Amino acid sequence: MVHYTLVEYRDMIMCYGKARSNASQSQRIYREIYPLRQVPSVRPFIDVHRRLGEDGCFKKPKYDSGVKRTRRTVANEEAILQIVEDNLRISTRRINAAVPNVNRETVRKVHKEQLLHPLNFSKIHHLLEQDFLARLHFCE
Repeated sequence: MVHYTLVEYRDMIMCYGKARSNASQSQRIYREIYPLRQVPSVRPFIDVHRRLGEDGCFKKPKYDSGVKRTRRTVANEEAILQIVEDNLRISTRRINAAVPNVNRETVRKVHKEQLLHPLNFSKIHHLLEQDFLARLHFCE
């Protein structure tokens, strides 16, 4: 599939207008005016004219192109920050479960923007003063 620039689309429309909406004639005009460019087939002249009339733009509209962008709302960000403020030891998974329609990546992005760090709880051994001699003997 060939992708044209906006300038090329504009030039196609100009040639289509000069040819009085005759796609074959507009292709010949385009070839004469722009000999160094790749000449599009007849169909792009018709399609760009139709899209410009229907949608008001050169590019094809994107229908159902993915998930709706409702996760990063101000209310969701405030809810995430409120949960973190109430409990500093909460994990991103628990925040994700507490706020509906928000995934963990969104929680991570909010943390990063606010210069916060999520809790990664890990158990470690505490070294006591009486452990010093045992460690010393082990090293020797």
